[in-house]
Amino acid sequence: MLRCERFDDVHPSRLQRVYQMRLSNNGRLIHDKTHAFPGKFWKQYIHLICAHHRLTGLRLAGGRRQAREEEKKSYHFSFFVPGQNYGTILNLSYFLAQRISREQKGGFASTIHSIAIVTLSVGLAASIVAFLIMEGFQTTVKNRIYSFSANILVTKLSLNNSMEEQPFDFNIPLYKHPEDFEFIDHVQEYSHRPGLIKAGDDVLGIVFKGIGKSFDQTAFSENLKEGSFLHFSDSGYSHEVVVSRVIADKVKANLGDEITVHFFQNPPRFRKLKIAGIYETNLSDYFDSKIIIGDLALIQRLNDWPDSVAGGLEVFVTDLSKVDEAYDQIGERMDFDLFVEKVSDKFVQVFEWLGLVS
Repeated sequence: MLRCERFDDVHPSRLQRVYQMRLSNNGRLIHDKTHAFPGKFWKQYIHLICAHHRLTGLRLAGGRRQAREEEKKSYHFSFFVPGQNYGTILNLSYFLAQRISREQKGGFASTIHSIAIVTLSVGLAASIVAFLIMEGFQTTVKNRIYSFSANILVTKLSLNNSMEEQPFDFNIPLYKHPEDFEFIDHVQEYSHRPGLIKAGDDVLGIVFKGIGKSFDQTAFSENLKEGSFLHFSDSGYSHEVVVSRVIADKVKANLGDEITVHFFQNPPRFRKLKIAGIYETNLSDYFDSKIIIGDLALIQRLNDWPDSVAGGLEVFVTDLSKVDEAYDQIGERMDFDLFVEKVSDKFVQVFEWLGLVS
């Protein structure tokens, strides 16, 4: 606690004021000197003395600065009141800011001070807006990936790096009873098959992604820009496909046109399929430039698979913050010949880049 023991005007005059100043802190004398101050700046000098003694903020508890005229030539100031306690002390930077902003309004320093405040405010607002935009961008990119590939993938364990998965019977507890697994919202089967699209004289390499009737069309709907989704047949397979805008432009095909898809196998086979819809994710390197979506039953027919066999399972979780918990739980209950992978690990380049952006 700072306490003023003595503060006397020793020899007041117009040009110079001499003060006897005695300060104590918690009963210990810390300052007892005579000071000669230029009359105009006596208050600033006192503040600097306080700052020198590590006094970090001044609060006047009672006692105001009083002035009285002495013979119309000099003034007496009682800024420190002897015997008065002054609590916790002056913040020098705050005092200087108040001095500039209040006592010199309209001056050069005050103008610079105002410009600095406005500049900092605009810069801070721009930074906040930029961070919000980047956060929205991250969320959008992640949602696009998850809507196309779910959150967790289950496939047959294999050392093959091909886009075409090894088949397995997907009628496992995870698929038949997802409610028995905590944090699991939806499970759907899928399979990939490489091929070629031929439309007139144009040929393009693609990957045919076969999906079943359990496919979550609601999650994918934000990517569908034109047309409609597949119409599954009760018998046989659907002759419709959904292609990306990039692929449609490359093969010069429009909504409702027929394209011929050639599949790599011995003997080679092809199917004429109708474009029912056009999607766009703006992730060309991973989806738009290579993947078309069709009926899983077509791949099963081409590979002579039964209806219960697919290349993998896509798993949606109820909460994205619980992906790690769901991943661990699924991994503990899967057979040893099945491989569980988070989509964030499969597309690790994208997610690491998003992490750097944040």
